[in-house]
Amino acid sequence: MKKHWRLVGVVFLAAVSFSLLGVRLRSADNHSPFPAKVRHGLTFSLYYPSNLPSGYYVDRSSFEQQNGVLIFYIRSPKNQAIGVSEQPVPAGVTLPQASKGPIPIPGEKDFTWAIGRTHIGLEGANYVSETITNNGIWIILNVSGLTADQATSLTESFTASQ
Repeated sequence: MKKHWRLVGVVFLAAVSFSLLGVRLRSADNHSPFPAKVRHGLTFSLYYPSNLPSGYYVDRSSFEQQNGVLIFYIRSPKNQAIGVSEQPVPAGVTLPQASKGPIPIPGEKDFTWAIGRTHIGLEGANYVSETITNNGIWIILNVSGLTADQATSLTESFTASQ
């Protein structure tokens, strides 16, 4: 009878240990704001807008991965979709520079901040914010329809994710 209770005790402790391990692994996965299925296969550091301006939020249903590029949307207070993409910087890509001509282009600016260097300006018909992080990740936000100050606030809300 003692062997039976000992076996029951061992089985119980093993079950509790596996349960706790499962909870711990799930909680470690929950530290990332990105869904596991989207992170799967990405081999670069991810950045997340952790301190968005008032009224802006990340559209949690928009996360996707296409050809090794992370894509998602931030929504403005007016529900405007602001596209975001992240990927390693492709070979040969550099940030454009703000115009140094006699007439500045409105809303165009360059700045360096905690995670890297950013250029905000026109890219074709779109107003974009492009950041190349200190560890070689290219973050692009389509900020068309926003002011330069709004674009800067959104850009500077990004921090390295867990």
